[in-house]
Amino acid sequence: MKVTVQPGDTLLGLTRNALREAGRPVPEGFKKLMAAAQTVAHANQIHNPDRIYPGQVIDFKPIAQSASAPALAPASAPEVASVVLEPTRAAGHRLLERMLDRAVAKGYVPPQEQAAVQRRILDMAREHRFAPDDFARVALMESDGLNPRATNGNCHGVIQFCSGPDRGAASVGFGKNPERILKLSVLEQLELVDRYFEDTALGQFKPASLDNLYLTVLFPAARDERQLHKALPIPGPQARALHVGGNQESPITRASLRKGLIENAAARLTQFAMGGGNVLPISTGTWLASRHVN
Repeated sequence: MKVTVQPGDTLLGLTRNALREAGRPVPEGFKKLMAAAQTVAHANQIHNPDRIYPGQVIDFKPIAQSASAPALAPASAPEVASVVLEPTRAAGHRLLERMLDRAVAKGYVPPQEQAAVQRRILDMAREHRFAPDDFARVALMESDGLNPRATNGNCHGVIQFCSGPDRGAASVGFGKNPERILKLSVLEQLELVDRYFEDTALGQFKPASLDNLYLTVLFPAARDERQLHKALPIPGPQARALHVGGNQESPITRASLRKGLIENAAARLTQFAMGGGNVLPISTGTWLASRHVN
């Protein structure tokens, strides 16, 4: 049973479809389905099961003709799942790659620009010293993962450049007409992100943690508070996931912010891998933040 990969396909989704078409049981839960996808990847000599390409032909015979539910692949599914949940990984940028696959599938990034967008993010990460996967977490919170048309009427684009004096749009040269940002491509907006990170001195952190990276986007002045569990001076409410206990009446701390970013990214990417839509609403308050540069 061979399938030709189409734009937006994922190995997880194709594996699920192949099992259904063959009348085989579909494993329940992300981890078991990922194990089945890894079995397919191993049989087809696919080095990275998270990276398949339009036009690629994949043979699902190893699972479609099995007598029972697919066995676990040599690489364990929990190890793969942890890529989504852990804040940083030394080897590879698999969470960033998954976000970009999702962005292409959603139409945020043209397929022919995916590699260039990834290179641009990696270049910024080296220059400003942050983890590429952490940037993916920030983008998934701010714009559903690099949606260049994301806006709430006041803040716009992939990291939500906000209108007004001393805010994000003004710091990158769009203070008089911030809505023009929405007409730019993801690649063009990433140039603005680079300029914004320079303007807000992200490079002072060596390297920038996930919370410092996000605070640079959300409210740079809050970076002065270094304690992990102390309330940050951030105007609110923000997205529920960022507040302590998921309660918008509670404060935001560095700890709650990190937890919210990690869990939001895990939820969105896992749902995408399972072939579903967004898990969390993307306009729960995050875009209403005051992104003051000073």
